Amino acid sequence: MSYNGGAVMAMRGRGCVAIAADRRFGVQAQTVTTDFQKIFPMGQRLYIGLAGLATDVQTVAQRLKFRLNLYELKEGRQIKPQTFMSMVSNLLYERRFGPYYTEPVIAGLDPLSHEPFICSLDLIGCPMVTDDFVVSGTCSEQMYGMCESLWEPDMVSGAGVTWDSLGSLGISWDPWIQEFFLPFSLEMLSWGEASFQLCLQQPERGSLQAFGEFG
Repeated sequence: MSYNGGAVMAMRGRGCVAIAADRRFGVQAQTVTTDFQKIFPMGQRLYIGLAGLATDVQTVAQRLKFRLNLYELKEGRQIKPQTFMSMVSNLLYERRFGPYYTEPVIAGLDPLSHEPFICSLDLIGCPMVTDDFVVSGTCSEQMYGMCESLWEPDMVSGAGVTWDSLGSLGISWDPWIQEFFLPFSLEMLSWGEASFQLCLQQPERGSLQAFGEFG
């Protein structure tokens, strides 16, 4: 888990979820690149973050996408986050005697009820479902402390950092995105090595939007 490293976290708010990860690809203390993908879209409002051994991250992401396509082809509908969690758990448990060295984090909205959902899984697929936040990676202890200090119940989009303050750091941003979900991610983004996904429900429009990745 610590050979390539990585950090992924997800938070649940009121009608929204957010997932963030670093984009550093390194070999222990050596940084190779800062554009390695660790958050993968698995649906219109569903994301999975993978931290751990880089080769296993790519393998698990590709195998999950394959199984997800088969599921949607057979069922003819979008997968629910809880069902996707079971799919990930089954994939990891199949390799329990020689596991994939990655700890997934899942965040998404139910396609029917729009209920936020976040969870994390260990190497052999044991899930942990919470209603606040989940973390994964080599610096999980530090992230736990930060999340426990800053997370609040029923957080909404715009609690904390705005995109205007990100622009002053020279970070690219889309003008139609106004506000930010994680109040402590400004420091991560100033390194240029983080990606962030925000998926929320906008009651005034009665629609859902999924905000894209940046770094």
